[in-house]
Amino acid sequence: MYLTIWLAFGHQLRNAYAGELIALQTFKNYSRIILNIDGSVSSRWKKSDQGFEVLLPGSHFIDLGIGPGEVDGVRKKVLRLADSRVSGLNLIESEDGLRFVGRWKFPAGKQTMAQPVMDTFDFSEKNPPRLVVDFWVRPGLTLSQFQSLKQKQALEAALKRMQDEEKNRSSRQLASAERSAEIKDLDRFCSQPVTEKNDFFLRFHPIHKGFDFSKWLPAANADSNFDYFQPEGKSREAQHVRLAKKLYLGSKFALAIRTIDFLESEYPTSQFLIEMKFLKANALIKLGQVENGEFILNQLVRDYRKSPVAVHSAMFMALKFTQRRSSSLALEKFLWLIDNYSNHRLSWIFHLGAAECLYELGQTDRANKEYRWLMENGPSPEEGAEAAFRIGDLYLRKMQYERALGTYYQGIQHFEGFGGKFPEYYLNRGEALYQLGQLDKAKQEFLQFLERFPSHSAGWRATFRLAEIAGRDPKGTGPRSTEYQDYLLKTVNRYPVSPGAVIARIRLIACGDHGGFDLPSQEKFFAEQAKSFDGDGAVMMVDYPDFRALAHMRALVTYGGSIKTLELALEELKTARSTLVRSFLKSAAHDSFQKLILQLMNEGKSYEALSFYSAKAPSMPPTDEEIDREYLLKLSQVASDLELGKMADDLLQAYKKPIGAKRTLAAASTEPKSRREEQNYALAKALWIKFKNMPDKKNVKVGESIDQIKGLLAGLSSDSKFTFDKEVMLGLIAEYEGKLELAIQHAAQARLIHDQARLDAWLASLYSRVKNNSTALSILSALEKLNLDSSKARTPQESLLQNLGLPSAPDVSQAVFNQVQILESESRWGEVASAYSRLMDYGIKSNRVLYGYARSLVQLGKEADRPQAIQVLNEIIKTEPKNQDESFWKNLAIETLANEKTHESIKKNAKEGTI
Repeated sequence: MYLTIWLAFGHQLRNAYAGELIALQTFKNYSRIILNIDGSVSSRWKKSDQGFEVLLPGSHFIDLGIGPGEVDGVRKKVLRLADSRVSGLNLIESEDGLRFVGRWKFPAGKQTMAQPVMDTFDFSEKNPPRLVVDFWVRPGLTLSQFQSLKQKQALEAALKRMQDEEKNRSSRQLASAERSAEIKDLDRFCSQPVTEKNDFFLRFHPIHKGFDFSKWLPAANADSNFDYFQPEGKSREAQHVRLAKKLYLGSKFALAIRTIDFLESEYPTSQFLIEMKFLKANALIKLGQVENGEFILNQLVRDYRKSPVAVHSAMFMALKFTQRRSSSLALEKFLWLIDNYSNHRLSWIFHLGAAECLYELGQTDRANKEYRWLMENGPSPEEGAEAAFRIGDLYLRKMQYERALGTYYQGIQHFEGFGGKFPEYYLNRGEALYQLGQLDKAKQEFLQFLERFPSHSAGWRATFRLAEIAGRDPKGTGPRSTEYQDYLLKTVNRYPVSPGAVIARIRLIACGDHGGFDLPSQEKFFAEQAKSFDGDGAVMMVDYPDFRALAHMRALVTYGGSIKTLELALEELKTARSTLVRSFLKSAAHDSFQKLILQLMNEGKSYEALSFYSAKAPSMPPTDEEIDREYLLKLSQVASDLELGKMADDLLQAYKKPIGAKRTLAAASTEPKSRREEQNYALAKALWIKFKNMPDKKNVKVGESIDQIKGLLAGLSSDSKFTFDKEVMLGLIAEYEGKLELAIQHAAQARLIHDQARLDAWLASLYSRVKNNSTALSILSALEKLNLDSSKARTPQESLLQNLGLPSAPDVSQAVFNQVQILESESRWGEVASAYSRLMDYGIKSNRVLYGYARSLVQLGKEADRPQAIQVLNEIIKTEPKNQDESFWKNLAIETLANEKTHESIKKNAKEGTI
């Protein structure tokens, strides 16, 4: 908190408090500092959590009437001032002026505050003239009270969750059983309309056709259609220019470059130098030295923005970055062209390029603005119509279907008659209608598309959606309907190499003749084509694993229970997200489990049946469904026959014990253990949070607390629902104990369960501390590319990780800074320079970043990099620091530049001495 206080001080001290400049008074509920100062100069009061500072700009002790011989005496009196709320009072004379500073004091021991804050109130008096500041400790909870309150709230919340869970348990079980019966009945599924309750539906990305900018922007070289100036004078300078141009046009690029290098050396202020640098860049590119050539082009854009070579360079680089799918870099160039050449004949291309880059970057509002500019200012209505339809793509991509549909409608109304020029419009509009449930209108749109564009490569979208619309018809027979089957077969046969062919086969496989597959060919299809399917940019892949898993399991179930069915169900459950899919997988797993055990017993393999049960039962997923448990009674009898009394009793109890109105094998066998595990976990978590929040762990029996937590966590089985939390806590404990390799093992195990950026950041830190820098750098590089969205709602795992004490994941810039620290420790200066360059690309151009970039160039030891380093150092020196950190890096740049000049001077003298 900053307060601006106008203090009065002059050349004479008018003391109202017994000749004292500063007085401290202590009262029961507050303290008071009095500054007896006269004058009319402003001062600044700066308050922090630790204390305060009053700056009297430009003033010195002599200005307050304190002579050189009196300074020590006055300061000693000030230093002796202290009470229970303030200490460390001091008067400091600096270049800025006099500073009066002090440190806050807060209650200690049992009265230590959880969140200590000092409140202040200041006022000025005129007679006598003085500044008065009152301050007091803001009332609040002590640390022990705060911790007790948190524990109480956590226990109350846990109790409420348990009560709510118990209250809703029966209704969930009944609903689950009914849903499961509907899902498992494949004959019922295949003969009635499909809905979200019994099937899973994929979403598609919009068809956003790429634009060929190479038709408008220089593609092969930046000087395409550029006329170089031809000087006619007889001067050596003009002769060199003409020679360079002649060599260049004669494809003698290396000689042209050497000629230009001579020109730069001999005529550093030549009026022709800008174009010659441009020619040199193009020659380098023609020689295959693309990076060096593009470096010069970027310099020309930066330094000569109003010259013709700059606009040609910018257009060329914008195209190259677009072709390389470097959207952020391409956007920078297109925006530069818009800002500097708004009246250029290709300004509409610049705006379209910016819009397309923003589309790729997911910046909907900014892209919308650029597309709308094209609607109004495009060279023809056709370009305006295309821009209007591309606005719809923005919202379709974000799954804002109503807004997308409205935008497509506005576009076709505004540019009537142009829809036929853009086939993608019909498919995207149809997709929006389909996702909004307007199936009749969507059907019309898809049929119209197939009629007008029968050979379009994206027609599979229309035939696939028409199949689903037929399957959804409430009057139809679902997957067994002829229309449903025909459209899926058209998708496969007309578009055999499209993404639609794969997902159509997956749909066909569950019912009817299984799409022509038998069991071996079906399994080969799922192991190869279906597994490697990537959607080709058309299908939203986040839902594809569930879509594939549901169809695969339905197809397997029709062949009867098998170990393959069980293993696949358990494997798919590890990643399945949809409630529908998880429910079916659980049902399939339990059904296969039961059938396999019964099959072994029917074959007289009793011991094998018991062994199979013992091995697989712990990994069976919990379920609230009704499951036929007669086999448990038979299995118990088999165990008794084999004199396995304990196992026979456990099986009998599992058979007898209900769960509410329903019961299952897994739930009946493990509910007591689950309850105990939940209690162990809750207590372990509470102890850990209490331990990690202790301000001074030296005053507690650390070993006992840690051992107690470890003991409780050891009581959790490997298939516990708290396994993730367990691994994180054990990793944090290992890290606290300095067992970093063990911490890495636990953190990696947690990472396998849940993909969380916080865990990646933690692993990178741990690997760095054990000097496994290559792995740490790999993780940090992945975090950098992740481009975290801070507006995204936190997942339950993120909240848990924060609660357990893991720091937040670094943003893109911090991920790069962390890489820089590792790379600098290994003197990998080329990669350090690249990292700092990326930071600047992200818009982070602080003095620290600029200095780091310059330093890395110097450390590379290449003479070619020194001019760039010196240029960056000079850029830092020209800055006006906003804080102490910026000043530090500026001073360091000044010192480094001075050293560089000394180095150059020594080198020059040495060179001259050898001549």
